[in-house]
Amino acid sequence: MILIHKKRLRLRKKKESPEKMTSISISNSNSNSKTGSNIENEKSQSENDNFLEEELPQFESDALAKESYIIKKPEEEALIGNAITNSSKKYRLLFRASRDGDSANKFHCICDKHSNLIILINTKGGLRFGGFTSSKFRSTSHLKFDNNAFLFSLDNKKVFNIIPGQYAIYCYDNTGPCFSKGSLYVPNSFFTKYGKTGISGGPFQFKKDYELNNGIEKFLIKELEVFQVQIDETPFY
Repeated sequence: MILIHKKRLRLRKKKESPEKMTSISISNSNSNSKTGSNIENEKSQSENDNFLEEELPQFESDALAKESYIIKKPEEEALIGNAITNSSKKYRLLFRASRDGDSANKFHCICDKHSNLIILINTKGGLRFGGFTSSKFRSTSHLKFDNNAFLFSLDNKKVFNIIPGQYAIYCYDNTGPCFSKGSLYVPNSFFTKYGKTGISGGPFQFKKDYELNNGIEKFLIKELEVFQVQIDETPFY
């Protein structure tokens, strides 16, 4: 009877052993699977980041005149390029409202991390104007100084420089690219809400009220583009 009992114990141990091994094997397999999944996710995220960076076009000479739907002549590109300090006269298109979306959110998602930006606006009234800032339009809800900033009218061939020491741009997540104190206001929905231009006596050197828009305060946007200009042939960030 004692011998039979010992045999039964041995048989029971043999039956339990594979189950334990299977359990350990499954546990290790799950652990390896999770590790592999994490690695794949990290790899995928890295590839996506690289892809987004690679999607940006190269800087090119005359890119404003070649790529813009708003600039019509090389002379208009020169008006802007000559007003930018240390400009290499090389540009690349970052954002186009008709292509990327006509909302403040789309603009900030694409453009917030970039500096040295040219804003181009074509209104439904047929006027074309915009501005330049060497700063970034990060949606941080505050005003920024930028002594390199200016506004311009393509149709009237005029540049309106910032008055030194004045705020140049303001950065809010619920507006598009805006220049200080209403000098150039872009709403959160570019194509359906009114933008505004500013009066004389503000931070930019206007001689007349609403000079950007031929004396009219409000405008509706037909197209809005953002180009980045290369400064001193240096890499961009």
